[in-house]
Order: sequence, then C-alpha cells, then structure tokens
Amino acid sequence: MEQDEKAIRRWKQVRWPEVKKNSQRPERTIVFVDETGLSERDLREGAQAAGFPTDLWTCPRVAPFIWARCGVHYEVSRVWRLLRSLGWTPQKPERRAVERNEREIQRWIKKQQPRIQKSPPAISSEQSAANPQKACYTEQLLRRGPASSDLYLPVRERDVIEKGLEMKWARSTWFLLLCSLVAVLPSTAAKQSDPQEVETCLACHGDSTLEISLPSGEVRSLYVEPTAFAASIHGNKLACTDCHADITEIPHSSKPFRTLREFSVAYYEACKSCHFANYTKLLDSAHYARLAQGDQRAPLCVDCHGAHSITPLNKPRSQLSKTCAKCHQEISGVYSQSVHGRALLGGNSQDVPVCTDCHRSHDIADPRTWNWRRNIPQLCGGCHGNRELMVKYGISRDVFQSYLDDFHGMTSSLYREEKAAPPTITALCTDCHGVHDITKVQEPNSRVVKANLVKVCQQCHPDASENFPSAWLSHYEASWKQAPLVYMVELFYKIFIPFIVGGLILQIGLNLWRVVANR
Repeated sequence: MEQDEKAIRRWKQVRWPEVKKNSQRPERTIVFVDETGLSERDLREGAQAAGFPTDLWTCPRVAPFIWARCGVHYEVSRVWRLLRSLGWTPQKPERRAVERNEREIQRWIKKQQPRIQKSPPAISSEQSAANPQKACYTEQLLRRGPASSDLYLPVRERDVIEKGLEMKWARSTWFLLLCSLVAVLPSTAAKQSDPQEVETCLACHGDSTLEISLPSGEVRSLYVEPTAFAASIHGNKLACTDCHADITEIPHSSKPFRTLREFSVAYYEACKSCHFANYTKLLDSAHYARLAQGDQRAPLCVDCHGAHSITPLNKPRSQLSKTCAKCHQEISGVYSQSVHGRALLGGNSQDVPVCTDCHRSHDIADPRTWNWRRNIPQLCGGCHGNRELMVKYGISRDVFQSYLDDFHGMTSSLYREEKAAPPTITALCTDCHGVHDITKVQEPNSRVVKANLVKVCQQCHPDASENFPSAWLSHYEASWKQAPLVYMVELFYKIFIPFIVGGLILQIGLNLWRVVANR
C-alpha cells in the first residue's frame, strides 16, 4: 500500500493540531524561589539566625526553615535546586573559598602524579580498549587528593586534573554532584596509598622517646606504635600525609599551638575529608554546639575513636560505654550498677543497650529538651516492644503496649506531635524507672517496688497516699490471679455491652418492621 504525500500533508494541516493538543501532559505546578520565601539575604544571615545551633546551612535545615517561613512543604532532596538558583551549592559555603591552598594542591599533583602513572588501577584490557576515556576517568577518581578544604569550595569553572583530563566544576550539572560525592567517600583501595611514605615517617616517629614540650608546659608524645597503626582501620589504606596534609618539609616547621587541646581542635576537621556524612551529623549535635561556643573540652573525633590505632568501637561492645566514661564518669558509674550495666560488663548479653543505642553516636541531641524527651517511649519500646527479645529474657511482653494504652501513655502520644513542651507534666518511662540507674523491679532499691512507688507517684501527685499506687495495675493485664475484681468488671462489660447494643438494634429493627407493616 503506497503512501499519498498530499493526503499526509492535508492530514497534518487539519488533524495534527488537535492530536498535539490532546496528547499534551498537564503542566506541573512549580514552586519558585520567591514563592518559598527563601532569599539570599536569609542565607547570608546564617543558620544561627534561624534558630539552629551552628551557622552552616544544609539541605535538612533549609527545608524546615521554608516551612516555618511561609508554610510551603519542600522535600529535602529538592532543596538543592532552590540553593542552586540562588547561587549556592549544598554543603559548600562560599566562605570556604579563602581556605583553598593552591600551593599545597600543586605540590600534591607534582608528588602523586608519577605514582599514579606507575600504578594504574586494575582495569581490564577489554574495558580500556572499549572506552579509553572512561578508563582514564576511573583512574583519576580512585586516587584521593590531599586532605584539604578544597572539597568545600563554591562552584566555579576550574581545571582540577592535568594530563589532558579536564574536569571542570559546573554550577548546574550532575557531574559536579558526582565528583563531590566521590571526593568525600573513603577510598575503596585495599592497598596502602604510599607504604614508603609511612616507613619514612616511622623512621623518626617510631622512636618511643620522641616528644615535644608546649608553651603551656604540657608534653606531647610524637611516638606512633608501628604495629598498632598497621593493625588499625586506616593502617592499610591511608598514608600519613592523607591526614597531616600540612606537613611538607623535613624537618617540620613549627606550629603555633600553645596547648595539647589547641592541637587536637586544629586537626579534627581532617576526618571530614573521608567521613563527611558523619561530620554533617555532628554539626547538629550537642557536642558540636559546645565546641562552637568556644568550649575546647567538647569531644572531638580523636577523643572517641583515637588517632593512630583506630579500631571498631563495638569490639568488645563494652568498649562503647568505656569511651563515653572518659567525660561522663559519674553517669558511667551509675550505669555500671544498673540492670543494663551489670549485664553488659558481665558479658551475659549482646542485646543490652549501651550509650549509643539511646543517645546515638554522632548526632547526639540534648536530652533535656522536649524534642528528645517526647521520643523516650519509642526509644524504650525498641527493646521492650520486641516480643521475641522479651521472651528470650523472660520479661513481660506487654510492657510497652500496656503503657501506650494507659492514661500516661495516651497523654504522651497526644503531646508527641507537638513541638513545644506540654503545659502539664507527662509521666514517661524514665520518670518512674530512672535513666541510668534502672534496676530490676524485684530489687529492694528499685524505684518502682511497691514500698518506693508512692514516692515516685508523689513527684507528680503530691497528695498521693499509700493506697494510690495500689489502684494501678502496673504493666500487667488484669487476670483472675492478678486483680480479680478488675478482671470480672472487664469481663462483665465485654458481655454486657454487646448484649445491650444487640438489643437496641433488635428493637429498632422491630419498630421499623411494624411501621412498614401498618402502612
């Protein structure tokens, strides 16, 4: 069957506009920057002006700021589009531009480029032949640059790799985002970046007598135990200058540190070059808020993880609590005498909660705020609401659910969605059982044992008498053995109420039938 060109042209003139109009998709509503109420002036004022503990804007902070400003809900994953339209790049403040060290970057390229050419990554000959440009691109991505603040510069066009590989930072391209993610992720190479460099450093720092005196009178040991460093997590992956990027000459130039703490504070941001996700969480933590206020006693990365002999903190699991005890000694002592602490130190259970299970590790919130307190029932319910776990240790399986069904639990559930603290006191799990000093219910010194329970109730109910707690069934369901009177009343209502409702339905039905029959 032949096609008639005249008929085709005639059809396009008559029918095509109608077909095109019917096939168009409905336009999506786009929220522009001016509609969200977000302006560059707001960002220039900083996150602290908006009520955040630090002055760094991140996508999870911009989204609630827009919601509080004009009531427009924006997903965190879409916030970066708004920031880009204002000339900002997520998590790359413009003030970082002054920290770029061109001299160090050129020194690194000059030093590392010959090594990169001598030891290319393992790429098959078929892949290289099929796509030589991709092979070269992969080689450069697998090689990490110096641990400097170059990762946090504002977006601008700049050649960053020599030898024909021109990767330019473009403000509105996905390629930039990919490069940023690859740059902050840890290297997946199993081999050490430069074993010879480590041996060179250990030639001096392997001496256990090597130390330096600071103006404060403190003495800093410069000894690095070779075996401990080799066995650490970083031992077979990082070279010394990956963290100590400012060490460029031997002998080393003097540093303007007066105290040991000044030295630790100056070096702790080296960790963010690889562990940027955890570093971002740290910015909203109670620890970082103290550091931002100038309190140098606030814990840093090395205070918890160590420096040269970093090992997993959960091996053994009790090591987690010992790490927190460096600062929270009094609380750690109380915890060690609790039912949780004794089980942990005795090695009887790997399911027992440790500090980070309740307080988390990097994004530690202030436990004195309502935002933290309102989640306490769900926090405890993570274990006590797990039926399999409770059966394993012979604990009542209905503890968590019975609390939620009680008047205390219902009240806390209603106020949980509120951002502000409730006007009246709401009893949560920790108000009765304690926080770090939780003991078994059967123990004489337990807060919830019957002899002590009235004192606990009087914290909220000053007029409570001795028989006040006797009217409460605790976390147990009523049964013939446990509270028989309450059990009989519940059973009566379970039978009586359906009977009454059924009788009413029957009466209404008979009345309607009589009305219809008499018509």
